Amino acid sequence: MKKIILIAALSLFSVVAKAQSAMDFTFVNQTGEILWGLYVSETMNLEWGEDLLPSEVIGDGEEVKITFSPSSTECEWDIKLNKDLSGEKFVTVSDVNLCSIMRLIIYKTRSGGYEYRTE
Repeated sequence: MKKIILIAALSLFSVVAKAQSAMDFTFVNQTGEILWGLYVSETMNLEWGEDLLPSEVIGDGEEVKITFSPSSTECEWDIKLNKDLSGEKFVTVSDVNLCSIMRLIIYKTRSGGYEYRTE
């Protein structure tokens, strides 16, 4: 009986561990714009995968929890943010270390560029 309980507990722990990746983070939009999509890709990988926003858009000043199941244990990732519905206008932020952050804040500089800070 104890063995069955132990197996069940280990199975539950495994499901919970998979549900929350060490690379999950809170995304904060401080760009002054509505963003229509958020994608992550390992640095040097040209494929973006699926949109990770939990809603259709994220407005300026809003924040959302980003969760994903990475196919790799690499820490350096690029972030692509769609600035329109079609995805033709976008900005990318490169080499974000998702292993060591809890929050990713993207903002627009006075010169019109995009930068980020982490917490």
